[in-house]
Amino acid sequence: MNEFMNESDQKLHREIHKQMMAISPENIFSPRVNVFKELEKKLDLKVSGTVADIGCGNGYASIWMAKFLKPEMVFAIEASEMAVKELLPRNIVHHHVENKVKPLHASFDSLPFVKEIDFVISFGALHHSRCLLSTMMSVSKSLKQGGYLIAQEPVMPNTTSNTDYINKYNSVETMHGLRIKNGERYDCFFREAEYITAASFSGLDLIYYDDFRQTRGLTGIKVALRNLLTALGLIQDQRKYSYQKMLMKKIIVFKKSEVDYIPHLWSPLAK
Repeated sequence: MNEFMNESDQKLHREIHKQMMAISPENIFSPRVNVFKELEKKLDLKVSGTVADIGCGNGYASIWMAKFLKPEMVFAIEASEMAVKELLPRNIVHHHVENKVKPLHASFDSLPFVKEIDFVISFGALHHSRCLLSTMMSVSKSLKQGGYLIAQEPVMPNTTSNTDYINKYNSVETMHGLRIKNGERYDCFFREAEYITAASFSGLDLIYYDDFRQTRGLTGIKVALRNLLTALGLIQDQRKYSYQKMLMKKIIVFKKSEVDYIPHLWSPLAK
């Protein structure tokens, strides 16, 4: 039994990771790693020290950091047992980073660190949180003073209504051969303001927020061209559900502040 995932998510992630196992370890890297280059250019921010890559999937970000950014240690954290026992070890060994990347079966809601981590990385993980405030508090607790949370996440506009969310959770989609009701799995897609608020009340200050422009390489060119043709009305938007059309891809960076929180809005959150 997996205490970190419900039954629907376990079934879905088993299928996802089976497909990932069929991909050569040479081809695991995602354009999301360009986030590191952008932040180095925009903020002069370089990942170093001890890193926690939460919801790491096949470990592409962990492995890329170990190979090209030279941190001391990267904890590749996944809620999927199959990923931790089979997928991650295979990819880590293939890229010869066993001395730098350590797979860890854990939840980002209860990270096993206390002021030990310099950087927490989340590429498409935070939007799976069951309670964003709990997740942000767990991340904050793990970070050293002055540490960073770097996230690349799908984000909903602040104008997203509660009805929009209910419609999303009641919709049934076919993903990786499985028909699943969205409300039965952890795939929330939080509003912009919710990320910032949950982080603020966890002692994390927003220092960077911008679009993630996937323009490098052939995949990025295809995406940009498809978006342009869709905007011009020359092709139909293939996204079936309204929430998919509202999603924005963002880069969000928070820094661990000197105080845990400022209870000037919601006093019940005071510790």
